[in-house]
Amino acid sequence: MSLKLHGWRLITGLWAFGAYYAVLGMQGASAAEASMILNSAPIFATFYAIGQIRARLSALFAFIGIAMMLMANKTSIEFQLWQLLALSAALAYAASFIILGTLSRLGEPPMTTNSIYNLSAGGVIAILLLVYQPALPTSWWPVLAVGGIAALRIQVITYAANSPAAAARVSVLTNLAFVWLVLIEWFQGRTYSLTEWLAIALVIFAIGLIRPNQGKSN
Repeated sequence: MSLKLHGWRLITGLWAFGAYYAVLGMQGASAAEASMILNSAPIFATFYAIGQIRARLSALFAFIGIAMMLMANKTSIEFQLWQLLALSAALAYAASFIILGTLSRLGEPPMTTNSIYNLSAGGVIAILLLVYQPALPTSWWPVLAVGGIAALRIQVITYAANSPAAAARVSVLTNLAFVWLVLIEWFQGRTYSLTEWLAIALVIFAIGLIRPNQGKSN
């Protein structure tokens, strides 16, 4: 059972980040919008793992906010390929959170979980690099920085999550990157409509609702 869960965590983790970075390289994709979709993963995870009414309500608020962002200045939601790919990354990311919490609940030490994921993911990526042999970037420093941050993030989440519900809650605090990307794009000259600002605020509000509650759950 544990080995199977590790396999699924590897698949979901690689798909989540692989699809996300593929989206960032696609023409016409918005980094802020793609990040917003990816970082809705805690909402999906919370809706599945936490039965509290407030948590479920926060998920609904987030869904509305994301829909508003995608519908801004349009009459309906028209998903482009990069948006669908970003959504699949968010679902995979949410699944990886749930699997992580399940492994911890089964009694596996965080160090073991983290080591297995890092070694297996590193092995898969090394094989892909050998097979496809992509052109090396002009500088490896940005790549090394992103890799270091990603490794630290995985380490923190792995040690903090001791159940599916805890994994969902911990993921919330690590998934507000889209806020900074929105501000960067705004400073770079992108104009956000009132609807888009309201959508962003609604998602942030929804994420803020997800916090431990000792009360009754539905």
